[in-house]
Amino acid sequence: MTEYTHSKDGKPRRERACLDGYVYLYQEGDREVFAEYMAEISALSNDDITARLDRESGIGFTGVKRQALYIAVLHKIAQKQGLDSPVSIDEAGRLMEFID
Repeated sequence: MTEYTHSKDGKPRRERACLDGYVYLYQEGDREVFAEYMAEISALSNDDITARLDRESGIGFTGVKRQALYIAVLHKIAQKQGLDSPVSIDEAGRLMEFID
């Protein structure tokens, strides 16, 4: 069950089981994993993409690179389709954070 507390700005903040952020460092093979996830997630409906983003937001980043790549793809496709995403990725593509 997700619990909420209030952040400094007074908005509810989700308490996650794991981490709010992830620092991505490229490794050999990441492009192939990214491409696999792009093919899989591109075929999903907007409702399914939103549900998966919500699920991952509730869990948080576990520290597993494949999960971070999965979340990055969900975020990228959500943005492309005009959906809200609880994820923020910096311009360099290295720091990923849940922003809710």
